[in-house]
Amino acid sequence: MIDTRTLCIAHLARYGLSKFGLRDCCDFLAIDLQNHHSAKADAFASWKIFQTLCPVNPYKNFLLHQRLSFNGGRLKTREFLKNI
Repeated sequence: MIDTRTLCIAHLARYGLSKFGLRDCCDFLAIDLQNHHSAKADAFASWKIFQTLCPVNPYKNFLLHQRLSFNGGRLKTREFLKNI
């Protein structure tokens, strides 16, 4: 089980995220969330949040936080997430 709320609080509150629902975290990270409240869609979105905030490669985590810092907290493009 992935606790995306705690992950988002720990990683994204410092960049200005003030609501930590699944939709809020996905919007903040530019993760597409379709069919919200269906088990499959919510599980996939949770996995994408986990994959984004806790990448296997520590350099990707560094890049993510650098990008958030320079953009005033929000990821501007989905392309950035595809490239890290």
